[in-house]
Amino acid sequence: MSQSNPQPNLTVYMASAGSGKTFTLAVEYITLLIKNPDNYRYTLAVTFTNKATEEMKTRILSQLYAIMKELKGCQDIIAEIQKRVPEELRNPELIRKRATIALKNMLNDYNNFRIETIDSFFQTVLRNLAHELHLTASLTVGLNDDEVHAQAVDNVIESIQDERLPKTDRDALLQWIMDFVEEQIRNNKNWNVIGSIKDFSRNLSREFYQKNAESLKKTSSPDNIRRVLAQLRALYSKEEKKKIDGKMEEYAHRFEQLKEQYNIKNDHFAGKSRNPAISYFDKLTKGWEVYSGTQNSTPFPSNKMIEQINDDENEQKPALITTKKKKGEEEILNPETVTDFETNVRNLMKEAENERKKAVCKCVTAELAAKHLSELGLLDRIKHEVDRINGEANNFPLSQTQKLLSDLINRDSDAPFIYEKIGGVIRYIMIDEFQDTSSVQWDNFKVLIRDCIAHDSGSLIVGDVKQSIYRWRSGDWHLLKDLGEGHDKDLDPEMVGVTPLETNWRSEENVVCFNNIFFKLLAKVATEKMKRLYPDAEGLTDICEIYHDVAQKVRPDRIGSHSGEVHITQIKINRNSENGEDEDTVMYEKVGQTLANLLSKGVAQKDITLLVRDNRNIKKLATYFQQHPVRLTDHQGNPIGEVIPNMVSDEAFRLDASSVVCSLINAMRVLVFPMENLYREMLRKSWQVVRPECFTLPSDIENGDKALLRLSLTDMARRIYSLLYPSGQMDGQQMQSLEEQSAYVCTFFDKVQAFVRDNVADLEDLLHEWDDNLCSVSIQSSETDGIRLLTIHKSKGLESPNIIIPYCDWDIEKPNSQLWVKAQQKAPYKDLTLIPLDLSKTRLRLSDYRQDYDREHLMNIIDNLNLLYVAFTRARRRLYVFGKLVSDPEKSEGLSALITQTLTELQQLDALPDNGADPDGEEYVRTQAQIDDDGETMTEFNFHLVPPSNNTKTGKTEEKVRQLAAATQTEPVQEINIFDPVISRHPISFTTGEVGASFRQSNDSQQFVTPEEEEDTLHRLEWVRSGNIVHALLAEIHTPDDLPAAIQRLDFNGTLYGQEMTHEKLQDYLNRLLTQPEASTWFTSDWTVINERSILIPLANGDVTEYRPDRVITQGKEELTLVIDFKTGDKQENQHIAQVQRYIRLLREMGYANVEGRIWYLRDTQQPIIDVE
Repeated sequence: MSQSNPQPNLTVYMASAGSGKTFTLAVEYITLLIKNPDNYRYTLAVTFTNKATEEMKTRILSQLYAIMKELKGCQDIIAEIQKRVPEELRNPELIRKRATIALKNMLNDYNNFRIETIDSFFQTVLRNLAHELHLTASLTVGLNDDEVHAQAVDNVIESIQDERLPKTDRDALLQWIMDFVEEQIRNNKNWNVIGSIKDFSRNLSREFYQKNAESLKKTSSPDNIRRVLAQLRALYSKEEKKKIDGKMEEYAHRFEQLKEQYNIKNDHFAGKSRNPAISYFDKLTKGWEVYSGTQNSTPFPSNKMIEQINDDENEQKPALITTKKKKGEEEILNPETVTDFETNVRNLMKEAENERKKAVCKCVTAELAAKHLSELGLLDRIKHEVDRINGEANNFPLSQTQKLLSDLINRDSDAPFIYEKIGGVIRYIMIDEFQDTSSVQWDNFKVLIRDCIAHDSGSLIVGDVKQSIYRWRSGDWHLLKDLGEGHDKDLDPEMVGVTPLETNWRSEENVVCFNNIFFKLLAKVATEKMKRLYPDAEGLTDICEIYHDVAQKVRPDRIGSHSGEVHITQIKINRNSENGEDEDTVMYEKVGQTLANLLSKGVAQKDITLLVRDNRNIKKLATYFQQHPVRLTDHQGNPIGEVIPNMVSDEAFRLDASSVVCSLINAMRVLVFPMENLYREMLRKSWQVVRPECFTLPSDIENGDKALLRLSLTDMARRIYSLLYPSGQMDGQQMQSLEEQSAYVCTFFDKVQAFVRDNVADLEDLLHEWDDNLCSVSIQSSETDGIRLLTIHKSKGLESPNIIIPYCDWDIEKPNSQLWVKAQQKAPYKDLTLIPLDLSKTRLRLSDYRQDYDREHLMNIIDNLNLLYVAFTRARRRLYVFGKLVSDPEKSEGLSALITQTLTELQQLDALPDNGADPDGEEYVRTQAQIDDDGETMTEFNFHLVPPSNNTKTGKTEEKVRQLAAATQTEPVQEINIFDPVISRHPISFTTGEVGASFRQSNDSQQFVTPEEEEDTLHRLEWVRSGNIVHALLAEIHTPDDLPAAIQRLDFNGTLYGQEMTHEKLQDYLNRLLTQPEASTWFTSDWTVINERSILIPLANGDVTEYRPDRVITQGKEELTLVIDFKTGDKQENQHIAQVQRYIRLLREMGYANVEGRIWYLRDTQQPIIDVE
């Protein structure tokens, strides 16, 4: 690898948190544009999230605009560009000129400004390769694999009763399900296995499964799985365990024989019955559940037992036998006899332990391997159903895109051509967040990278192994590590240059200083603990290697500022205490105190962010603080008021948090299940949140109105909304409460509309979709002055002046996780490819999969250290951390224990330096790594500057704040950068009205199905026969000669199909109409005919009103013009005359001098025509 290559073809930026990664990417991109303003056409920049894509696009456009307009800060950008371009391009005026050209070109050719997510890029490639991949051009890319998988599982289960399938297939499928049920019952699990199968089916989307799909298919046939299962079950059957019991009892018997041989009694043993030898052999006689060590509550063997059989000859083992004379004994035991006995006992223990471990390993390995084999056997059947569903829906899963392209690249020698099909040649590639790239994604991109290198074009990669937190999405940080170390086998190390970004531009001095030392020590503590607990694990040096570059420089203008604070509090949770204190209660209290402290200091709510590991904690915190005010105090601690903080979070604001949306859903449940009074009560409860005076449900809902049930799902939802929340019956407060939930309601209707669009579904299907998916959909909050709640995963790339991290004590390994391993090359495992295992430390470490577990555990530790690093480095000024305090951190493997041990070492090393007093002479004191114990219930770590107690708001610090505020007020207003995002709050409201369904067809027949005026359904057929059809024909034809062709078109379009008014009858009826004396004169060639043309009238408010007479015939603007309106219904002369008079007035205003009107009542045989002046 070249560290000093001045012009590497591939530059790798190692960008720790806050090191200006986005700024660097933008500068590199703009540098390409300064070299050639058209380079945006040949540059591809990819990120991993839509948000990051938008941020990078905005940053580039904003900086180009700043250069063009010479805005504040552009000199810094120009200075960075000058470092990267040849000398002839360093003139600021030339840079400005080229930036202007590039910006204008990009805005006029925005489609070629290609900064996009990695998924979006590969989707584009996929669509352009549809023909080569034998896909339809109109395919849709599926994003919700879980929904399709769940549907596939349901279909597979239902197919057991599908008599159209061969009986052998149904019987085989039923046997699969029964095998799985029996396995669940055998493991004391719920016999209802559908949920478990759906969870397991998610493996279909995972990269490791797709890589091995073909080999798995070969080894997952029903016959093979059943045969292997039978062999595995024989290895851990009751009979097999009884044989092992017999062997263990034999060792216990031999121990008793040794005692008799040496005349040793139990009283001679040190500790008597608690002696490790006596206890060991006693437990061997207690049966499998005891001696196997598979029960977490009773670990076996104990540490004292292990001490006795340790192979280390240099280690002094504790004596088994006491040589002191016992009361009543004539002489003490002979020391040589004791030594000989102890040696024999230890050898017997060692022999028994080796046999026990071997037998237990054999059984547990078989049990682990067998547990999910039934599901594995079903997986191929589910995949087949998934493929069928996607094929019918013309849907291609996004999760399969990478693998499909990888297969195409591997079989196509001209791989760059594949990417050229997207419409352009790529010369420069920029990849952001590279540590989250999967191996398949990198293999697909590497083709392009190598092509760019071959053409001597520069590309760059940005990433940080310490921020790799998406391994569960197949992200592989080894790719970046290997690339940085020159170990990528496909790239010449001499072509790769590594550039570290060493300065933290985000955080204040104390925060940077603390994180530098803390994570260096944390990596060391975690590595030492792994070595102690898992000495045989591979890759133990990875942790320290990942964090070797964790130390960052403080930005120059903050050196010596002594700014920033770190507070870490760990609390012992007394779950059995009298006051019922639990972790939630403690976290609410600590977070509330911190919020009160910050808000009392005048910190804006938008400058505070809460980070948590789990979505569930976001909802708990949001709910609590929306109901419990934060009490504010002055600088002397006196109460000054309360405030309910605005909590802003996508995760917290789920649809099921809205009482209005819940009312709509509960009303639908009442319609579907009218006999369930529980749903009526649920509806009343949610309804009364906004309308507390309401107790009686609307009759249409209460009685299950049939007209309501006949509506489409979207129209039904709107109708229910208008019934429950009629605007004319609610007061101002209720309307305001309703408006506050409009965002929820709008999102709900959007999701219902999307569900109806994508599925043929009824009301019950919608309720199932609500329970499974829609209830957890979050609205996009636009709150700008609120406390943000985020998961750590979603906080990547973000920052906040004040970060609070409650619940900082999560488990290293998530429950119910799975580990996939390669099958051993011995019977019966060799007949399998991959085996899914439960991630259970206790059982896996007793099995042949011990090394697999150790490797996975190490990866989980790295994942969680990285999560902690991402969380801690979001803070700009203040960092607050709260978590549980464990009683014995040495034995515990959780995150809390690692933090406690790291802080303890940090204090002992005195690692955080004292940077001195405030430069202006104020008496500030630094507390260095100080840990305070409060009755062993809480530890606190504080690292910050503490002002003296007599420092008041009249001190120098406050004076500085006032001066700064005054300076800010008088500073001239800078020109606005139009590309800088401006966030503002826009309240929305939701209203609904009556909406008639419109059935869209491919011909014109629809207009004849709906009457011109609303009538009862029973009369519609009559309207169709003699009304709308006749009306439309008269409006269309010019002369009677046009009539046969017009009727022929109606017949061809299907309008007359199945109607009593046939082609012949319609022709005869219209001929009679057109022979009426006056009417016949309107259908001659003497007139210029204007049929059903709109007259548009603009209004003062900007709207436009449309008028549409049926037939206008004229002989010229100065001659006679007739307005004719056809009526097929009952006479309403006054209304109809007023309508035609309006047409006459409008035509006169348009310049027609002589205008008259006629109303023709087609059914009236006495006086069919009325003249209108």
